[in-house]
Amino acid sequence: MGYITSSAVTIPSTGFDYFVFFLNDEYTDNLRRDFEENFWNLAKDVGKKTLVVNGFDRIQFSEQVFEIYQIKTRSVPAILITDTPPAIVEKFPLNKSNIKMVYIPLETIYKSQGSIVKVFKYIAESLRHSDAFELINSRNPVEIEKRWGWLRYFSIKPNICGFGVDMNQFFEENLLKY
Repeated sequence: MGYITSSAVTIPSTGFDYFVFFLNDEYTDNLRRDFEENFWNLAKDVGKKTLVVNGFDRIQFSEQVFEIYQIKTRSVPAILITDTPPAIVEKFPLNKSNIKMVYIPLETIYKSQGSIVKVFKYIAESLRHSDAFELINSRNPVEIEKRWGWLRYFSIKPNICGFGVDMNQFFEENLLKY
């Protein structure tokens, strides 16, 4: 389910198992365009028990979420996934170890226009399972990028008489699954 708000603390506190926050800034480039354009697709794909939230004022909303959840790394665009709504954290400051959170800065894993869709599909698929945080943490796209990111510098496209195999696609689909 998708939700656009002007304040993080007004987000509903009940009825959802997970909360996905779109954290962004005022700049526009291909990554940020893809990020914003796929908000409603992710909101639809996650199901009824997950609330995907975007701020009406992107900068103000992102700053509120960073403050509420005490996130030190403020690289945007990013996605924050948690099981605790902001109003609960704001009202009853909890020990951070009691809150399940995954912060995914997207700039490091964005390869080309449309590549963000794979990350969103993975997140949506993971959040439909009861062990969502274990799935996301075990195959966090940021960690995969750290290990395999060097592949983006190579282009392997053998071609014989006009027919070829896109080895990059093969690697992406078979070796770099997350």
